[in-house]
Amino acid sequence: MPTTTITKRFKFTDKTIRAIPNNPTNSNSNSNSNSTYLELSDTQVIGLKCLVGKTGNKRFLFRYIYHGKKQSISLGSFNDINVAAARKIAQKHRAWGC
Repeated sequence: MPTTTITKRFKFTDKTIRAIPNNPTNSNSNSNSNSTYLELSDTQVIGLKCLVGKTGNKRFLFRYIYHGKKQSISLGSFNDINVAAARKIAQKHRAWGC
């Protein structure tokens, strides 16, 4: 079975997010992870992530560190918001000090 290599850091566009295939269960590079999501990072906004599930669902997160602890805020599903909206929301959270 052929394997597909996915770049985990790239400039998000609606077209590139839409084209991402479902996440096969074992595609995480961290073999100790229990997550069934593939985490991708946007190169334009620090902390903006797209999680891709094994059924193909895609959602945006904003990850940040607050008082030394890793935190995340769910921004919405790719079905509900596009890349431009996710970036705008993530930038607002970053401006608020998240």
